[in-house]
Amino acid sequence: MRTQIAESLTFGSWAERYFTDKSDPSNGARLADSTLAMRRSIYNRDLVGPFGKLKLEEITAAALMALCEKVKARGAPAPAVQVREIVLLVFRFAHTKDKSLDLKNPAESIKPSDNQEEIAGVKATSERAAMLQHFKFEANKLTPTQRDAEAKKIMDAVGVK
Repeated sequence: MRTQIAESLTFGSWAERYFTDKSDPSNGARLADSTLAMRRSIYNRDLVGPFGKLKLEEITAAALMALCEKVKARGAPAPAVQVREIVLLVFRFAHTKDKSLDLKNPAESIKPSDNQEEIAGVKATSERAAMLQHFKFEANKLTPTQRDAEAKKIMDAVGVK
């Protein structure tokens, strides 16, 4: 019983409740399946290990920023932004469901732009690659199926989903 109560106050338990709530078809604030899948994937890969067993009050802005930097360092700037966003949303969800929680949301201390300087470069690179590829498609007169396959290869190579 005591372990169950302690676990109910963790970031991981609140995150699971958030995902359950946002996937409920009867919920007016339900998220699209693709959004949920992306957030859950990032949560499982980047947040469960470092934050899953921590109580909400144990998660600091410094710890969150360090985690975002670690995610960016592995070459994943967009997921770093999503890490911050997921923490922000889970804390907001927890506060909405339990008004007695008197917590500072650590994600509010970090501006989204703190994580985005590299994303602009990735986006510019992907847009440039797409434009160059368009000219390649036209020059080679690829079939639509070939063009789609080539476009997918490029988008995968530059990290655009």
